[in-house]
Amino acid sequence: MGKNVITVTAFDIENLLSSESVTVFRDSARGEIWAAVIGLNEYRNAAIPSLRYAKNDARAFARYLRENMKLDRDHLFELYDSEATVKNMKSVLGTKLRRVADRPEDTV
Repeated sequence: MGKNVITVTAFDIENLLSSESVTVFRDSARGEIWAAVIGLNEYRNAAIPSLRYAKNDARAFARYLRENMKLDRDHLFELYDSEATVKNMKSVLGTKLRRVADRPEDTV
């Protein structure tokens, strides 16, 4: 919230520049941030080759959300490998997130 100044500077082919600034104010309340992180390396279907980095990448992203975005653990739903079933993904994405991220200003 508060005052934000956005400045855009453009140069033409003769290296002449034009600059314009706009001041905007954010006055809406910030909602809560919610996330679902899903990563699986192993598939039940043997015809689908296993992956090497999907789970590690997902865990790293979840860690980023917790450490850099300061996302509380109760705002982060994580499913890895055998937990990442269709049933569990539908539950998280279609039911749990819908229940908790119920305000228009919330972000998923």
